[in-house]
Amino acid sequence: MKKFLFLIFVLFTFIFSGCIKKDEIYFSFPNNNPLAYVPGKEWAVIKEPLVGLRETDSYESKVLNHVRRGDVLEVSGKRISTKKNADGKKVSSVWYGFEKGWVESSAVTIYENRMQAENASQKMNKN
Repeated sequence: MKKFLFLIFVLFTFIFSGCIKKDEIYFSFPNNNPLAYVPGKEWAVIKEPLVGLRETDSYESKVLNHVRRGDVLEVSGKRISTKKNADGKKVSSVWYGFEKGWVESSAVTIYENRMQAENASQKMNKN
């Protein structure tokens, strides 16, 4: 009899455990911009206080515009620039192209999507 009562108890537990009201889980994207999550696009966050956007991938080129620390920019190009320094040795540097100019890689941090870049920018601007 005890086994029968235990079996009925277990059976009711399994049957009525599905009747408990469960809260729904909502997920929303924090960024409404559809480009924020596109894979394959790179985004840069400026990490220096003030950076000049140059006409080409060279420090000798003209500065077209300026960006500030925490600015988020979509990467439109990437170049590896090789120049000779004063000693005659070849020095390579990576430059990232944006809509309004070029910046050397030491002045930016690259992210895989816009949401990551904007989150990093917000954290950077809090400090």
